[in-house]
Amino acid sequence: MKNTIITLASVLMLGIFPRLAVSAEQEQVVIEDLSLSELREQIDIVQKEVYRVFNTINEDDDFDVICQRYTPTGSNISQEACEPRFVTTARAYNVREYRNGNDVLMEQDELLASLQTEFSELTDKMNAVATDNDYFRELNQVLGMLNSRLAEITN
Repeated sequence: MKNTIITLASVLMLGIFPRLAVSAEQEQVVIEDLSLSELREQIDIVQKEVYRVFNTINEDDDFDVICQRYTPTGSNISQEACEPRFVTTARAYNVREYRNGNDVLMEQDELLASLQTEFSELTDKMNAVATDNDYFRELNQVLGMLNSRLAEITN
């Protein structure tokens, strides 16, 4: 199997791979050498950085991606979910309308389907940021490589 190598430039990646970058010089990380837990940890770190950069550049707060911890019903194990603010707002509005007797409570799939226009606009905004911002584009490329490796390991 051909090893995938990411060259980490000191400015670009020191903050993303803090444990893996040892000095200010270039460091190479072989994705195939990461354990499953290390790979998931790096995906989480890079994904949060993608959201942070997008939220900083994006001027429309409704399209900011927000990560929140929650505990699923019937579980004691908390999880984290990230979603655009417009989804959180729409869900809260639907719950409020349901409690007031003005609407039915939407299932998650229904809610997301009703927001397809907003998701399309979010995609356009992210593509525009990727076109204009090298760092954001490189983060997405790294995230894609990490996710590809995760798919290889878990399938």
